[in-house]
Amino acid sequence: MTDIPRGLTEAPLHLLRRALQAYTAQWQRLSPQVTPPQAAVLLALRERPTITQTHVGELTGIDTATLTPLLRSLEERGFLSRRVDEGNRRRKLLELTEQGAALVTTVEALAARTDDIMLAGLSPEQRRALMTALATLASLTES
Repeated sequence: MTDIPRGLTEAPLHLLRRALQAYTAQWQRLSPQVTPPQAAVLLALRERPTITQTHVGELTGIDTATLTPLLRSLEERGFLSRRVDEGNRRRKLLELTEQGAALVTTVEALAARTDDIMLAGLSPEQRRALMTALATLASLTES
């Protein structure tokens, strides 16, 4: 980052955006069939089978306008099913299909590989510090 103006190299938002761009590009090289937000949904559904569409949005931090077409895409590709909750017909319940469960295993391996590549230059202590800092920043949105 030698040619980037100092004001940008010292701006956390700019650095986070650049890091996310690099991470996303690496992810797409390894996993072009599933986006990171789609992977987050699949992982959430594996951990919380049969949950509502609203709850998936809350768990993943994906807004409704983005989540609805994302879920439609995953459903059309056979990775999840949506059904009306008989207890509350306004709610949609989501479940992984067998194909979706198999994809989650692949996604986890790809996520681990992406992490290994992107974090290769960090020591274990730096990785822990990064994860702590990111978790702290992410928790600020929950306030």
